[in-house]
Amino acid sequence: MPEVTTVRQTKNQKLGPISCTWQSFNTCSSLCSQMIGETCYAMRGVCRWVTNRLSKNKDADPLTVNKEHADQITALAYSLRRIDATKLRLNVSGDSQWPDQSGEAAACKVFALRTGAKVFTYTHWITTPRSKWGKYVSVLASIDCADRFGNPKSRAEIQTQVKQAKRSRYKGFALALPEVDVINTPGIYRHKASGLKVLNCRHDLNPTITCRECDLCEESTMQRGGYQAIAFVQKHAKREAI
Repeated sequence: MPEVTTVRQTKNQKLGPISCTWQSFNTCSSLCSQMIGETCYAMRGVCRWVTNRLSKNKDADPLTVNKEHADQITALAYSLRRIDATKLRLNVSGDSQWPDQSGEAAACKVFALRTGAKVFTYTHWITTPRSKWGKYVSVLASIDCADRFGNPKSRAEIQTQVKQAKRSRYKGFALALPEVDVINTPGIYRHKASGLKVLNCRHDLNPTITCRECDLCEESTMQRGGYQAIAFVQKHAKREAI
């Protein structure tokens, strides 16, 4: 039973028609409080079917799964003509603790150079140094600001995550916010608990906007735009489908 899959062009309503990859939950960090809850992005709607199928083998070795992930990214890169390539979203489900050792960082380099397309993801492995991902993938440190029931986490819990991510040299952040903490604005605002300057996910503000059209989650866009994080309303995954 495979623990990894790639999708050449997804029908996911949030991502839009781009490429994406999925891995088993065995690869996820224990720091992800949403992993076993109904609020996890990969466990809502039709997404649950794919995630459950890939996660059936509870004994799957995470590094072995990550290596298979790297192989599939490389295979996808060689299967696409440059004119047909789109963005690649890594890890709709799953995560990557060893992007260098597993070969995932090198595979992303192959994908980016062969196709000319961007690669992006988010990670709860905030203890893994940002440098391990290399420069050919944009990766944001995922910060859980709510528990799996949607209750706000304390400022201390959130600050602990942010400080660890900064020690690991992450420059961009993804905040999973409880609905009560979201300021409904397209502009930059300061999230009090994390202390970060934030923009809301454009799909949350307008469901017709997908990741294909939006670059706000990319580290280079953040640096130019003067904000540090993208905020996602935790309930947004209810709309998702593959």
